[in-house]
Amino acid sequence: MSKKKRRTSITQQIMNEVIKIQNEKTAHDLSRKHYIRNTKKFIVFCRDNYDCRDFDSCREHIQDYSDYLQSQGYSPSTIHSYIAAACSTFSVPMAEVKKPIRKTAEFFRGREKSEKIRTNQDLSDPEWSYIVEFQKRVGLRRAELKELRKEDGLIDESGHFTVFVRNGKGRKRQNQRLNSEEDVEFIKRYFDAVGTGEKIFEDKYFKNDLNFHKLRADSAKGYYAIQRAKAIREGRPLRYNRLAVMATSIFKLSHWRTNVTVQNYLSI
Repeated sequence: MSKKKRRTSITQQIMNEVIKIQNEKTAHDLSRKHYIRNTKKFIVFCRDNYDCRDFDSCREHIQDYSDYLQSQGYSPSTIHSYIAAACSTFSVPMAEVKKPIRKTAEFFRGREKSEKIRTNQDLSDPEWSYIVEFQKRVGLRRAELKELRKEDGLIDESGHFTVFVRNGKGRKRQNQRLNSEEDVEFIKRYFDAVGTGEKIFEDKYFKNDLNFHKLRADSAKGYYAIQRAKAIREGRPLRYNRLAVMATSIFKLSHWRTNVTVQNYLSI
């Protein structure tokens, strides 16, 4: 006697569509897995609360999901991460969803608020000035700073001295530009100070709670101001500011979504 074929659950049917979309849409493996995992949480929410029975019926509940996450006390960063996955899958612009804005000093995840919150008080401590002065001018992520080596100070194809990030967020490679020639000369000294293959910073510079993200945001703001001033000098129309934001996103932050740059760097 042949076994009956097991029926696929409604949730799994919807998830099959999610997986298909993300396989076509998101090239990077880790990002794709992240989006699929977080979209599944949204689908389960729709099934439990609205009895959604197909893929399209879930789309209208993204705002409901954001409101629910806020009511449950999730941090702005966690909410942003969950909503970004749903918006990507259902092709809904993030700007259309009301959600809390992520803040630079936020340092807790999920609903746990007992962890240490980053402050700016240690940025003026002479003990950390060597790395702080570098970060003010370059604006990298903490993990990227830890991996910098002598060979990462190089000239890009456009002739600019850059700081090369070999393994950034999402495993992206990035040539990080500086804000001025004065900054270039200052930063070159860091690369001249170490030997071939050596790291720019010793491990001791990362045994702290320094708010590197604030310095990264400040560096981005400085770069944007320079690009905006250039546009004004050249008599560009006001809408050219969008290009200044785009330049900041690409050359300073390695972001491709300008709304992320505006919300989380330029407006804080």
